[in-house]
Amino acid sequence: MRFSEPRGVALPGDHPLAAKREVTIAEFLAEPLVDVPLTDPVCRDFWIGARHRGGKPPRLAAQVTTIDGMIEAIAAGLGVAGTVASAVEALAAPGDVVFRLVPGLEPLDFFAARRAGDERSHVCDFIDAAADALGEGSHVAEAEEPSA
Repeated sequence: MRFSEPRGVALPGDHPLAAKREVTIAEFLAEPLVDVPLTDPVCRDFWIGARHRGGKPPRLAAQVTTIDGMIEAIAAGLGVAGTVASAVEALAAPGDVVFRLVPGLEPLDFFAARRAGDERSHVCDFIDAAADALGEGSHVAEAEEPSA
């Protein structure tokens, strides 16, 4: 199963862009970022929108070590961060931090899979739990069986 969640930006609730329904890529790129340094450069580039920056590094406003710290720094008005709505909904106090979709940013795609024919109960339970937890608000696609 493939799960896909649109990406956007987490903003302080009183930020001027918070009044908009959507934020453009150019508006997102112009904002100072709250950075969560990652050891995987591909993953970090994904979250900071490096593909859209034309080789120009982001302007960093703060560095934090956790997603909770990222939400706290955004709520304090230190900067913004690329994220998904579910992270803001799960961690932010209502109104302190808001999520706005950024059309054109690639979605966060992730997968849950099992070997064909694997019907062990704990494997099936995991797949069912993932579908239940992640299926709400996410696009879920069943993988096709490989052709012989």
